[in-house]
Amino acid sequence: MNVLISVYDKTGLSELVSQFVKRNAYIYSTGKTYDYINTLGLQGLRLRKISELTNTAEMLGGRVKTLHPKVMGGILADTSNPEHIQEMKQHDLIKFNVVVANLYPFQRVVESGADQTTIIENIDIGGPTLVRSAAKNFACTTILTNLNQYTQYLV
Repeated sequence: MNVLISVYDKTGLSELVSQFVKRNAYIYSTGKTYDYINTLGLQGLRLRKISELTNTAEMLGGRVKTLHPKVMGGILADTSNPEHIQEMKQHDLIKFNVVVANLYPFQRVVESGADQTTIIENIDIGGPTLVRSAAKNFACTTILTNLNQYTQYLV
């Protein structure tokens, strides 16, 4: 099982990651989420930076992390489609079975009276792309966007 985790709100993430570790999952993550997961000290944790998969460093101050064909292809691949399977092999893609993503708190930042620069930096691009990609491929990729879903998924 391959899991992509890229979240702003890390509430409940420790328990979820613990369950993925018990299921022997490979976890790919980004930036601060990677750092958080790495500090959990879980035995058997198989954690990789998404940049190791893409062979591309996070760039532009973290604005570009997951917008890459190796990530999107791994989420959008329809594993019941032989052509997709062939292309996955051809392009050395891994299949992401689960995507855990939640978005920057844009509305909360706007309502806080933050300055324009802070507001602009809280317009999430990668998060919605991850969520919509996994939703488009719901038959092959599970998407978890909030704590309530974590709990249901773990049952």
